[in-house]
Amino acid sequence: MAALLRGLRLLAGDGFNVSTLVLARIMIKHLKIACFAPLVSVLSGCGVIGDVFQTGMWTGIIISVAIIAFIVFVISKSRSK
Repeated sequence: MAALLRGLRLLAGDGFNVSTLVLARIMIKHLKIACFAPLVSVLSGCGVIGDVFQTGMWTGIIISVAIIAFIVFVISKSRSK
């Protein structure tokens, strides 16, 4: 922001005043929106959330199968002794 204000001072010359600060704030606001808009369009909310839940579901299934396999392994080892 400091660099932006220095640039505005150069553009305004000696007449750096309140209206220049207002202009700087407006420019920064639009810059934030311009940086955020592509992210919103690229990452659609439903697609990302669906992928997260699908990944979580498969992780839960794999962990459940691993736990059941471990229990079966322990029971089979205890019966074979």
